[in-house]
Amino acid sequence: MKAFMNYKNLIITLVFIFASGCTSVSGKYDGFSDVHDACYSYIYGYNNVAKDYEKALKWCSMASDRGWASSQVLLAELYYLGNGVEKDLSKALDLYMKAADQDHSHALFMIYYIYNKKYPEFSSDEQKKIGIVCLKRAAKAKYKKAVEEVASLGNI
Repeated sequence: MKAFMNYKNLIITLVFIFASGCTSVSGKYDGFSDVHDACYSYIYGYNNVAKDYEKALKWCSMASDRGWASSQVLLAELYYLGNGVEKDLSKALDLYMKAADQDHSHALFMIYYIYNKKYPEFSSDEQKKIGIVCLKRAAKAKYKKAVEEVASLGNI
């Protein structure tokens, strides 16, 4: 029975792959990068797809739930900017934190930016310290905006 279930799962997966016609940029289907690609495409109107924040929210949420850092960042930006959703800084920060835990450089920079540049009057001293740590991590990873910010701040 167990062998039948594995065979059945394989057949279902293959049917899904062929029916969807989805392959990733590498040519190998992994299911997740295609979801991220849809997320990106609907946000920016990329790959001959019209911008559609409602569809972007769907696809970005799906990829974010699967732990894709880049999709977490894109979903965070939807909440941060209020594109297609109600603006929600708390949700945006939560998503940036999840991506930062995976060393996503832009997420690291955004945590710094929110805590230390955009809303310093609402940030605690602890949050500002976290922001500086994130900025340093992003700069260490050679993220251009972070490198420039560290240079402009001098000795931090």
